[in-house]
Amino acid sequence: MVHRIGSRGMSRIAHHRLSAERAREDRPLLCITAQRLETRPAKLTVMPNVFRRGRALWAVISIVAVATCGCNQTPTTPTPTPPATPTPPVSVASVAPAQPVQNLVAQQSTITGVSFRAGLVLQIRAPSGGTATVQGSDIQNLTPTSFQASVVFSEVGAYVLTVGQANGEVSAPFNLTVQAVPNPVVDSVSPSDTTASSPAQLVSLIGRDFDQSLIVQIIDPDSLLMQLNHSNLTTSTPTLIQFSMVLNKIGTYRISLWTSVGPASNTVTLEVR
Repeated sequence: MVHRIGSRGMSRIAHHRLSAERAREDRPLLCITAQRLETRPAKLTVMPNVFRRGRALWAVISIVAVATCGCNQTPTTPTPTPPATPTPPVSVASVAPAQPVQNLVAQQSTITGVSFRAGLVLQIRAPSGGTATVQGSDIQNLTPTSFQASVVFSEVGAYVLTVGQANGEVSAPFNLTVQAVPNPVVDSVSPSDTTASSPAQLVSLIGRDFDQSLIVQIIDPDSLLMQLNHSNLTTSTPTLIQFSMVLNKIGTYRISLWTSVGPASNTVTLEVR
C-alpha cells in the first residue's frame, strides 16, 4: 500500500513546515506504512519506489504484508486417541470332550478360552493328587482362543486344569470329570463252534458299548494269549467287532474285551472240533 506525501495531501501550513524541515536537514524523507495483521506471522516484502523532486529525494516504500497462514480458517480440535484395550487375563472356558473316558493312552483334548500365547504350559492335577505337565510339541494348533493337547486321563474322578503363560500368569482352575470306561457286553460270538482248519476264519462278536480303544484278548486251548487292537480288526462299531484268525487247535477258545487299564467285558467261548 503506497502513501505519497505531497502538498495536495496536506494543509498549506503543514506543507511549508515540512519543506522547511527538509531544507534544514537536507535529507530524504521516508514514509513507511504497514497494515497490522491480527496475531498471525506475516511475510513482509519491501518494494522501494524512488523519485526526485527538486533537492529533496523522495522515497516511497511500499510494504506489503502477505499472510503466510490461513488466518480466516476455523481452528480444529484434534480427535483424541482412544486408550488401548487391555488384554484379558488367560482363562479356560471349556474342554472337549467334556467327559473324557479313563484311559492309559493319551487322548487328544481341545481346550478353549482366551489370551492363549506361545510357550504356554497345561498343568493337570489328577484325583489322587499327582500332577502332570503338557507343553512343547504336545501343544498343537495354538490360537489365542484354543489349542489341542495330548492328555493321559488314567484315573476316574475330578481333574483340575490350569494354563500357565511364559510371563508367569496362571489361569483360574478348570474342573474336569473323567468317567469310568463303560463296560462293554458281548452277547454272542459267531461262529460259536467250528472245525479246526489252517485258513483264517472270520470271527464276529456281537454286543453293545464297544469302543475303538478296546483290545480283543483270546486264550487258545493251550492257554496261549493273543491280543488284537483296533488296527487288527476287520470291523469295529459300538455293537459289532470282527477279526480273522487261524483256528487250528481243537478245544475251547476264550474271548473277552479289555481296555488299557484292565478287563472290561464278560468272556465268551468258541469251540473248535
